[in-house]
Amino acid sequence: MSSKTTPAPPICRYFVDGNCYQGKNCRFSHPSPASAAAGGGSAASAASPSPSPSVATSVAVFGSVSSASLSVISSEMTGLRAEVTNLREQLMELTAVKEELSHLQQQVKLLPMMQEQIDRNSAELMKLREMLSTDRSSSSSTVSLASLASPSPSSFMDAAGGGGGGAASAAEEAYELTTVDSWDKMGLKEQVLRGLMEFGYEKPSPVQELAVVPFVKGKDLLVQAQSGTGKTAAFAVGLLQQCDPLVQKTQVLVICPTCDIAEQHARIIRSIGHPMGVTVHTLVSGTMEWKDRNALLGGVQVVVGTPGRLYKMMTDKKVSGWYKSIKTVVIDEADQMLVAPFVDQIRLIGEELPAAAQVCLFSATMPLEVQAVANGLLRPSAVRILVQPTKLALAGIKQFSVDVKDKDWDDKAVKTFELVTELRLPSVLIFCKKQEGVVKLAETMAAEGFSVAAMHGDLMGQDRSAVLDAFRTGKVSVLVTTGVLARGIDFQGLQLVINFDLPTEVSTYLHQTGRVGRFGRKGTVINLVTPWEKAKMEEIAAFYGMVLTDLPEDRKSILK
Repeated sequence: MSSKTTPAPPICRYFVDGNCYQGKNCRFSHPSPASAAAGGGSAASAASPSPSPSVATSVAVFGSVSSASLSVISSEMTGLRAEVTNLREQLMELTAVKEELSHLQQQVKLLPMMQEQIDRNSAELMKLREMLSTDRSSSSSTVSLASLASPSPSSFMDAAGGGGGGAASAAEEAYELTTVDSWDKMGLKEQVLRGLMEFGYEKPSPVQELAVVPFVKGKDLLVQAQSGTGKTAAFAVGLLQQCDPLVQKTQVLVICPTCDIAEQHARIIRSIGHPMGVTVHTLVSGTMEWKDRNALLGGVQVVVGTPGRLYKMMTDKKVSGWYKSIKTVVIDEADQMLVAPFVDQIRLIGEELPAAAQVCLFSATMPLEVQAVANGLLRPSAVRILVQPTKLALAGIKQFSVDVKDKDWDDKAVKTFELVTELRLPSVLIFCKKQEGVVKLAETMAAEGFSVAAMHGDLMGQDRSAVLDAFRTGKVSVLVTTGVLARGIDFQGLQLVINFDLPTEVSTYLHQTGRVGRFGRKGTVINLVTPWEKAKMEEIAAFYGMVLTDLPEDRKSILK
């Protein structure tokens, strides 16, 4: 009788590399290490399938997770969140760029129409020049840029031409211009007077004595006065007097050629208008459009801006109609704003504004061509305050010329270093004709140890503000710039301007020179003149009736 043999349990298929993944309760047999070494392991493997991939993967993952691994994963998740946040910010910036590109595409579509308008305007200007030569008082009083393009009297530009409701008739009684030598006699609001005192304006300047009263009486204005005579404060006082702080609507629009000038004007208006509680907002490129929309929808009372962003917000359907409540329009630097390329943008903006809006133009220079265009914007009853070009030489400013070698940049640079070093002034403004020259001179001066900064057209938004603030606060003592700072910007205490290059336009010289000697203060201008710039220097001197002298050996004496 044969004895029964108990069959051996089947080989465990979860036994891999000497370990059973089922643990101690496994009921299957496991090959010994010796048999595995002798090849039993191979046979077992052949006889029994290895664990399924899903089971092996699960076990491997389970075994690999530890507190250290969780810490690494958490750190990686934090990094991923930061990357997602960064990508969202980049997406917002790209969306803003897309909006800007869309606006530019719209502008490009308008170019053919603008060119046709320019051609028509040129022909009209020729006629206006003939009219000016015979009878300037009546010239262009019935012509406007808008009326040349459209007969509809729906904007202040049409009204200025005498073609719509709200416009003054040609027979309207002329305003008698008088000098008012005290703020108290101008009939200003108490809050405006308090704002003037807080800002430091104890007595009006000559241009303010003439311009403020007709402004507050609602008269259209054309004001030409040299740089630094208080034109900005004149229209700030006038527009604040016109503004009602209890009405939450946009009531005043100020148009400027550059972001820097717009920011400065807004700062002055806020300061003088602080006791009134008037709200002021700037519409300039390089800022978030959603902030502009919020301000406009909130009924900001004074808007100061550049033409491009202004027109974009006027045509923005999300804030449509905000400009319909505007009562007063101020165009600063009119000699620049009423010529190409700005004049077409001004025309487009003007077509959107109410016909009854008061229009006030301010500038340091006012060529006849610009006056002709200005007459198309103003009512026949407009008050004109003009100064003859030969009387525009800046009083109180000493002007010198220094001869340098023919087209020798190094000689100009060395003379500049010597002047800045010898005079030891807390602030010096240097003008160069081109951006490349600005960068080169600033870098060279920095390498020589001067405290210097550079300003030019390619600097945007916050970078421009940072440079201007550094110069105003004395963090840097020398600012090298292009003509981008020739207009409208006021630097308190600036005593010296150096024209490293002479400007191409005669009128630009007046603006650059006007950065010193503002509000009756003394100042000095030094021109570095090469032989090939002699003719331009003589032309400038003849135009403004200036007397230029050579720089004395005792350099410091020029500041006395």
